Amino acid sequence: MSDRLADLVDGAIRGDASHMDALLEAWWPEAYRIAFGILRDRALAQDAAQDACATTYRHIGALRSVGSYRAWLYRVVVRCAQETARKQPHVDALVETLVSKAATAPDIEESLDVGAALGRLPHDMRVLVLLRYYANLTSREIGSVMGIPSATVRFRLAIARRRLKQLLDTSPSATPLSDEVRTRA
Repeated sequence: MSDRLADLVDGAIRGDASHMDALLEAWWPEAYRIAFGILRDRALAQDAAQDACATTYRHIGALRSVGSYRAWLYRVVVRCAQETARKQPHVDALVETLVSKAATAPDIEESLDVGAALGRLPHDMRVLVLLRYYANLTSREIGSVMGIPSATVRFRLAIARRRLKQLLDTSPSATPLSDEVRTRA
């Protein structure tokens, strides 16, 4: 965490509203990106990220240390996104519809292959992959966010990578990016 961000977190913990506003503004794109990765719907992701920011605003004073802010924020975002998904039973159907449309569209971009494969992962696996490869959290940080041991995180990530590899191997379009992702998986 940068010194500036650490100062913002410290000020927010102490109750400085201007620090809190600046902190939320700095973290909003990341909160939205994680929520969108989980929900795969822009409006729902905005709602979940806003809920996460509101929760952060209300409860940051209870945070014990500046260093634990990042994992705590991700935990809040994931919980808000999961709660939003529970309230929206059509989310999984919507994801499947979007994935099937993307898979049958002509001239599919490489990123659509990976996005479609992510959309086909079970919810818990998708969350782990997003936190690891999009948010760049360590297995220890992901374990803190998800409430599971870091060894379990590593094991489940290995399963998720294998599942992604299988999904990309059966993808209707073989692209250079897909080959690269397959070798990493």
